Amino acid sequence: MEVNENYFTNQQRLFRFLTEPGASGYVFACTPYPQIIPEINKQLIEQATTKKGLALELFFLPNESDLSLPEQFRDLIRRKMPFGGDGIIVPNLGFLIADKGSDFLLQLNFAREFLQNLGYPILFWVDTQALAQINKQAADLYSQRAGSTVFFEENIQNGVEGLLNTTPSFSGLAISEKENFSNKIALYKKQILDAQKMVGDKHQSVVNLVIDLIGVYLEVGLYEKAQELLKQYNELLPNTSLTWKARGDIAYQNSKYKQSLAYYLIAKNLAKGKPEFEEISISIIWVNFFLQDYDNALKLSLEYKDHIESKSIKNYKEFVNAYELLGIAYSHVGDYLKTIKYLKKSLEYLDKNEPKQFRRKGLILGNLGVTYQILRQWQEAQKYIDYSIQHLLTSGLSKSHPILVTAFNQLQEINKNLS
Repeated sequence: MEVNENYFTNQQRLFRFLTEPGASGYVFACTPYPQIIPEINKQLIEQATTKKGLALELFFLPNESDLSLPEQFRDLIRRKMPFGGDGIIVPNLGFLIADKGSDFLLQLNFAREFLQNLGYPILFWVDTQALAQINKQAADLYSQRAGSTVFFEENIQNGVEGLLNTTPSFSGLAISEKENFSNKIALYKKQILDAQKMVGDKHQSVVNLVIDLIGVYLEVGLYEKAQELLKQYNELLPNTSLTWKARGDIAYQNSKYKQSLAYYLIAKNLAKGKPEFEEISISIIWVNFFLQDYDNALKLSLEYKDHIESKSIKNYKEFVNAYELLGIAYSHVGDYLKTIKYLKKSLEYLDKNEPKQFRRKGLILGNLGVTYQILRQWQEAQKYIDYSIQHLLTSGLSKSHPILVTAFNQLQEINKNLS
C-alpha cells in the first residue's frame, strides 16, 4: 500500500512515525519537488521538540566517505546524539542514488537489517526516479520498510513567486533566498487548505499553521497578508508568546512602536524558557531604538548580553546578536570606542563559526565603517565600508539594493575626504 493523501495528512503521518514510543526502522518520503523537503523537515523537527520534547537529527549522508553505511550512522550517533536522540531524517538519499548508482544501492540494501535494528526511526527522502530504482534494484530494502511510502506529489507554487516579486524587500534577495521563501509560503498555504478540509477551519492544527505562515509573511515583508490572517483568526489564536509576537511584529511594521512594545512585553513574559524568548528580547530593544529611548535600549542590551553569557548551553548566533546589538546601543549614546569593541566581538564570533555568512558580516562591517567615519578615521572607514560592499555583493544582493546604494554613497564621501 502507498500513501498519497494531502500534504497535511502526509506530514502528520511522518510526524507520528518519527515520534511514536519505541519506533524504529525506516520509511521513505517521495516528492518530485525537492524544494519542499527542507521546510517539511524543519516542521517535523520543531513539532517533535514542542509537542513531544523529542530531538530529531538531520543527517546528510556524505557523498564520499571511508566509512561503510552502518559506520556512518554509528558515527552520527556518537558525535551528534551522545545523550540520546529520538529519530533521524536523511534528506539527500535520492541525490546520492542519482549520483552513485547501483553500487551505492547495493550497499544500502545490505545495510537494511542494520537500519531496522538501529533503534531509531529513520526517514529517507527520495525522488520518484530514486524510488523506482530502489524498488527495482533493492527490492528487499523497499519491502522491509517500517511503513507505507508517503508521497508529496502535488505542485504547490500557484503563482506565489509572482506575488512576492511585487514586494520591495523580496526583489533585492538572492535567487536562492527567493526560492526558499516562495517554497515556504506555498507549502504552508497548501497545508492550511488540506488541514481545513480534514479537520475544519477552527482546529488547533490549522491555527498553528496560520501562525507559522504569518511569521513567514512578516519575514519576507508581506505585512498586509500577515495582518489579514491575523484579523481572520484573531479570536482563535491562543494566548501564547508567538501570537503576541506576531501582533507586535505587525504593529512594528506599521510604525506603531508603542503598541508594538506593549505586545512584545506580553510576549516576553509568556516566552520565558522558550526558544522565542531571545528573539522577542531583541525586538524589544529595536523598538526602544525607534522610540529614541536610547538609554533604555542600552540597559536592555547589557541585560541581554549578560543573559546570553550566563546560559549553560552556548550558541554562537546568540553571542553575535548580543554583541552587535550592544555595539549599536553604544553608538546611539555616543560611546564609539565601545561600539567598535562590541561590533568586532560580534564579527569575531561570526568569522569563527560561520565565515560564509556574507550578508550578516557585510552588515556588521558596514556599521564598523560608519563608526570610523563618525570618528573621522577615514582610512579605517574606507577599509570597512569596502569590505562590507564586497561581502554584500558576494551574498547575492544586487547593486540596486538600498543597503548597497547607501554603502556606495558612503564610500564616495569617504574617498573625497581621503583625496
